[in-house]
Amino acid sequence: MFSEGEVAPKQFSECLPCNVTLVTGQFACAHTGCTYRFDKPENYKSHLMFKHDIGVTWRPCTEAGCTFQAKTSSVLTTHKQNVHSIGVKWASCDQPGCTFVAKNKGNLKIHKQDVHHIDVAKFFCNESGCVFHSKRKSGIAKHLIDKHQKGVTWHPCTEPECTYTCKNPSALKVHRELTHGYDAKWFHCTEEGCEFKAKVEGNLKQHRAYVHNQGKIVWHVCGEEGCHFKAKAAEALKRHRSCVHNIDVVWHLCNHTNCSYKTKVAFRLKRHKASVHYSKTDWKGCDHPGCLFKSKHDGVMAKHKATTHNPERATDLPCSVERFLACVDAVVDV
Repeated sequence: MFSEGEVAPKQFSECLPCNVTLVTGQFACAHTGCTYRFDKPENYKSHLMFKHDIGVTWRPCTEAGCTFQAKTSSVLTTHKQNVHSIGVKWASCDQPGCTFVAKNKGNLKIHKQDVHHIDVAKFFCNESGCVFHSKRKSGIAKHLIDKHQKGVTWHPCTEPECTYTCKNPSALKVHRELTHGYDAKWFHCTEEGCEFKAKVEGNLKQHRAYVHNQGKIVWHVCGEEGCHFKAKAAEALKRHRSCVHNIDVVWHLCNHTNCSYKTKVAFRLKRHKASVHYSKTDWKGCDHPGCLFKSKHDGVMAKHKATTHNPERATDLPCSVERFLACVDAVVDV
C-alpha cells in the first residue's frame, strides 16, 4: 500500500519521523506540533504530502523561465491558467458596457455580485446583537472567527519560548519569517526605482497593476447617479458606497460601557479604542535606541522590529519622526 518515500501507520514505526499512534479510534500524525487526525491511510498520505512534503511527486511548469512546481496536476493546471493564460475558457460579463472577463464562472459570479449587485443573497451573523451580513457564506465564517472567536483553530509558534499564536496559518508563516529568520521567497518588482517586494506572487501582480498600471486592470465603477467614483479594488468601491452613499452599511459599535461611538470603517473603531479607552500601560514601547514606536500587540511589535530595525535594511541611527509616524499609520490600518 505504501511505496518508497511514504510513511506507514504505527505497525511500520521504523519509518520515523512520521509514525502514527492510535488515539480514540483514530490515527494521529506524530510530527512535532501537528495535531492532524485521520481515519484512512489515503487521508494520511495526502496530509503528509501537503503538510510535510513527504511522498511528493513534483510537477514543474514547462513554460520558459517559470520555476513554479506543484504537488498535484490540478494545482499546476490552475497555475497555467492564472499565470500563463494557458487552457483558459474566458467567461465574459453580460452587463451592458462591462468589459470584465474571468477565467472561471465562480469569479464571474463574484464580480456580478460585488459590482452589479446581481443574484446577491445576504447571509447574516446569528450572534446576538450583531448586524453583520455578507454576500457569501465564507464571509460569515471569517466574521465569526475574527469578531466572535467562533470556530477558531489556533496556530501556535513552535519556537522555544515563543508565545505567538494566530488564527491563520499564513500569518504564522509570516511571523516565523519575520521574527525567527525563516527563509522567505520574495517576488521583486522589476520597475526601475521601485523597491516593492512581496512573499506572494499575486500581491506583486496586484502591485504592478495598481501602482504601475501594468497587466489587466478592472475598474470598479460606482453606479450611483451623478457619482464618477471608480476604483481598482472591489473593497475600495464597497467602502466608498458605504461611507458616501450609505449603501450596505455595517456599523462597528464600541462595546465599552456608556460609549455610543460607532463608525462605518473597522480601523477607525480600533483607533477610537486605542486613543480613548486603552490606558498607557496597555502599550509596549520598542527597545531600539531612540525609537518612539509603540504597540499593544506582540506580533505588530515583532513586525516593526524586523522591518524597521533589520540590519540589512536599516541603519543604527535612531528612528526619525517621519518613520515613527509611518509606523503608527501602518498599525492603525492593520
